[in-house]
Amino acid sequence: MTPVFREFIHHPAAWKASDVNGKDAFARALSPAEIAAFKELLRRTAGIAPHGVTRADFDHPTINALGIELRNQIMNGRGVVLVTGITR
Repeated sequence: MTPVFREFIHHPAAWKASDVNGKDAFARALSPAEIAAFKELLRRTAGIAPHGVTRADFDHPTINALGIELRNQIMNGRGVVLVTGITR
């Protein structure tokens, strides 16, 4: 038996594929400053094994702000973010 739901969910994360215009609706392009910050952090931690990198090693105001923004979008917004702009 298929459950019947009688109440609408009013939250940004309650979307259907027909409500959005493809994956671009979820895209968040990294800014040049964010990319530069990631490069700086990667240079800073290059000599540390990946499992040895700590939160303190990866502390940067630009990336910290990005993390807060992405977390907010995931927890209070659409529930998903497609981060773009990362290249090799």
